[in-house]
Amino acid sequence: MKKITILPLIGLALALASCGGEKKDGIKNEARIGYQVFVDTFANGNKANDLNNISGDINGVIDNLDYLKDNLNIEVLWLTPVHRSGSYHGYDVDDYRSIREAFGGMESYTKLLTEAHKRGIKVMMDLVINHTSKNNEWFLKSMAKEKEYRDYYRWTPTRVTNDRYKLNGEYYYALFWDGMPDLNYDNPKVYDEMLEVCKFWMDKGVDGFRVDGAKHVYNYDTSKGMELYEGSDNLATLNYNKNLEFFNKFSKDIKKLNKNAFLTLEVLDNSSSAYSGFYEQGIDSCFDFQTKNSIISNVGAGSGEMISYSYSTLIDDLDDKNPDMLNSLILSNHDIDRVMSKLSNNTEAAKASAAIQMLLPGLSWIYNGDELGMSGVKVTDNNGDLAYRQPYKWGNEYDTSIIRLGGTSNEYDEHNRGIKPAAMQLKDPDSMLSFYKAITTLKANDKVIKYGSFEPISLGRAVCAFTRSLDGTTYLCLVNTNNKPSKVSYDFTDGNIIYASKEITLASDSTTIPSYGTAVIKVKK
Repeated sequence: MKKITILPLIGLALALASCGGEKKDGIKNEARIGYQVFVDTFANGNKANDLNNISGDINGVIDNLDYLKDNLNIEVLWLTPVHRSGSYHGYDVDDYRSIREAFGGMESYTKLLTEAHKRGIKVMMDLVINHTSKNNEWFLKSMAKEKEYRDYYRWTPTRVTNDRYKLNGEYYYALFWDGMPDLNYDNPKVYDEMLEVCKFWMDKGVDGFRVDGAKHVYNYDTSKGMELYEGSDNLATLNYNKNLEFFNKFSKDIKKLNKNAFLTLEVLDNSSSAYSGFYEQGIDSCFDFQTKNSIISNVGAGSGEMISYSYSTLIDDLDDKNPDMLNSLILSNHDIDRVMSKLSNNTEAAKASAAIQMLLPGLSWIYNGDELGMSGVKVTDNNGDLAYRQPYKWGNEYDTSIIRLGGTSNEYDEHNRGIKPAAMQLKDPDSMLSFYKAITTLKANDKVIKYGSFEPISLGRAVCAFTRSLDGTTYLCLVNTNNKPSKVSYDFTDGNIIYASKEITLASDSTTIPSYGTAVIKVKK
């Protein structure tokens, strides 16, 4: 019988298998751990950029690249919009070829690209593709009825839907709010403009794009009149096929400019039916909201067995549509309630959720702060989104003083006030951050976990169980989603424990996984 406690990181690194997996260029071939930074609230690297509002900036990201690489094994970085914009979140872009001065301007961004690449970290840019701000030069010229730009947006003489706003006697279409007028991709010049924007950034070294609001490029059926389909978030009333055609062309054109460019679409929908079709068009990746919900709901209910089988069905479907795809796994992001809050601030359940997300095949994304166990639930006031965009808890003076544009405070909620900051968590072997450090070390460095095939196994209702196999080596991955220990029966003859989050004893035919515990065991194929 073998007894083990959680492996020290040095020991874990030595234990990692090194089989198979020829290294190639590009995010799709190299990266399995991504990190999302909400720039305003991550880290302040230059107070001179603050412009009377203390906030994060790109220099703050640069200052912490070693932290991200050394402690979270980050391989690809996605920053929320960094272009010049009048809002704190940046999703209404004034100028696609700019970097916001409060974030440090173009000099800081190009330095970020250089410093990230030095550390083997790829950088993805947030591409807001379906709308601009009202201050964008394109919209100002369109509003002034300049011939070349008039049809960059959708104007009508009457208000045919609720999502139209009057300006200078006519109405423009803006799905999300009046400050974000939608671009008109029926005009080929708009498409060419956006492609040139992408080329501009790829020439500077950007490795790919996270495409915002991908299912809303076309919200209408041009053959029947745009008023029929506008203003809906339902797939049945969106022009889904037109969006698929758009991204088929967009993906091909991006790859012509850079064969290794990586496109990840945000198709914000809880069903894979909303985003699976995009894979068939050659898209590299989509954020997987269905599996996020599966992990959180089943961990919360102690029914982990459901997760692996659900994921197997999904991956088989996506692989049929695009064998070269790389699914993007998430637990949180800047637009949805944090995983910790969804699990009622249960740290151990959140660790189990993160373990499943990291051990499944795909590109696993960490939203900054989840690795600290931060909470965040949207509230009902006008600044409700700030709740899941609270400042990263470094443990310095900026923790409680980051201010949003317009003077709106963004202080910690009760849970976040109580958690330990990053510096303290790194010294605590039982902390959320120490757990993330261990599990990401496994995913980034063990080629069986990084590149291996996947097969679900039924080993009890509470246990999310599956194998990962590569070049004749097979690991059995076990995550107990119950708050009680779960016994697992399996042939562990000559089994070797690669990783365990909590102490376990390995017998020849069984083991018991502690509550919310994780184990990765090398077994016979």
